Amino acid sequence: MDSLPFLAQAIKFSDGTSFERLEAITDLRQCHGVVPPERRILYRCRRLPSSSSSATPNNGDEEEEEEEEEEQYILKIKVQIPDFTEANHQPAPTSQTSHSDATAHELSALKIFRDAETNHAPRLVAFDSQWQRPDGLLPDGYISCTVMTVIPGKSLFDLGYWSLEAADREEIQQSFLEALT
Repeated sequence: MDSLPFLAQAIKFSDGTSFERLEAITDLRQCHGVVPPERRILYRCRRLPSSSSSATPNNGDEEEEEEEEEEQYILKIKVQIPDFTEANHQPAPTSQTSHSDATAHELSALKIFRDAETNHAPRLVAFDSQWQRPDGLLPDGYISCTVMTVIPGKSLFDLGYWSLEAADREEIQQSFLEALT
């Protein structure tokens, strides 16, 4: 069952790119310590061919184009959890960004990794965020979508990272920091 049935399978970003949600790699989880409160879920996704690219000649690069289409990315979707209590209910601001400070910091880091062209950290591919209408499923809340590259190697989820001893987690963290420098 889809954790976000109200969200389209193919998500179109404001720059014209589209990505298809594939399988979820986490469940829908509460983001702890984030204001306003939000939930997040991660998916594997793939870039969909754009309508403009299908109209351009291929020049014999079919294999390269096919390979690019098959590249997978990570899609992180965050949804704001609206506060429906009368005392705290406020309409969506019009001049404020439609994502949390935590997302802003994450975007900043992903842009640094992208600009440095590092292969040891995920890089920002696309980002979009929008306010939901007052009559929508999540009234006066936002939904943000971040697409990032998949880094090579074994997934920390597969490794059971959070179940590891503190010393083992520290070793992984130090190795990660060394790879970034």
